[in-house]
Amino acid sequence: DEQCMPKHQQTEHAVNWLVNTLLAATEPVTLLVTGPMTNIAMALRLAPAILSHIARIVLMGGSMTLGNVTPAAEFNMYADPEAARIVFTSGADLYMAGLDVTLKALCDTETITRMSAQNNPAAKLFHDLMTPYCEAESRIYGMPQAPVHDPVAVAILQKPDLLTFRDMHVTIDCTPAEGYGRTYCDYYNTTGLKPNCHVATNLNTQGFWNLVEHQILKYN
Repeated sequence: DEQCMPKHQQTEHAVNWLVNTLLAATEPVTLLVTGPMTNIAMALRLAPAILSHIARIVLMGGSMTLGNVTPAAEFNMYADPEAARIVFTSGADLYMAGLDVTLKALCDTETITRMSAQNNPAAKLFHDLMTPYCEAESRIYGMPQAPVHDPVAVAILQKPDLLTFRDMHVTIDCTPAEGYGRTYCDYYNTTGLKPNCHVATNLNTQGFWNLVEHQILKYN
């Protein structure tokens, strides 16, 4: 259906688009990454000069504790840990919202009712997306509340003081073993290695949902 097609559909490969867009930028750009880091890593390898055009990379991925695809690994990292390692060793200014923190952003029926009360298209979209999502989480995992992950990374851009950060050295496990895809976050600096990431360690959940509601209210 042509009506469902994007108005400005990109024909350029994502990696080339990233390279060309960043090199053409007149001021440093913040990248928000909410999936595997394959394209960013390929862009850095293809054109290392883009690093100076990146202000920071804000990402949802990894975990200081447990994984969700394996006992050790979170999905976005597990999907391409080699790419994640390239990004984490690139020298870019990294802000990480890991699984252990995003699991604190829990949505339930009361949250859906609260957001739906705003009675605008964004509120309806929230209701239509989150209702089946919460039902699926309850049915599959027995969870009365459903975590929202990527919006926590977005919150770093909107209101960073909602999160607590600790600078750590983060290593991505690329060994073909049980730890594949795990993010080793050196919380106590036991390795003595220089921190390469601002790792979120906590989330103000009340403030987070206030921010979500505020953004919904802005949508007409």
